[in-house]
Amino acid sequence: MGDRRCVIHGPKVTVPGTASCGFYVWGVPHPAGTETKFRVTPEESGLVNREVRCENCTWVEGDMDRCGLYRLLNQRMPGVFDLDTHIDKHGCCNAQQS
Repeated sequence: MGDRRCVIHGPKVTVPGTASCGFYVWGVPHPAGTETKFRVTPEESGLVNREVRCENCTWVEGDMDRCGLYRLLNQRMPGVFDLDTHIDKHGCCNAQQS
């Protein structure tokens, strides 16, 4: 079944295979027990143990093909955001909210 640990969270945080986070570290995965020079808390990485597909999000609109969060950001801050609101309902979003 594996170690159920993530090197960026350290040895005391259990990370099940169903979990997801918004923190991406480029490179080759390290084997279990590898030490790292930095650590982040689950809150800092956005670690959640829930479905993060667009079809499960409170922001999904239309026939599950549009992101209401992106639409709102485009409307409220057009000088900052120009996001494509079209989504794949099976896509994964690290800003997803249940």
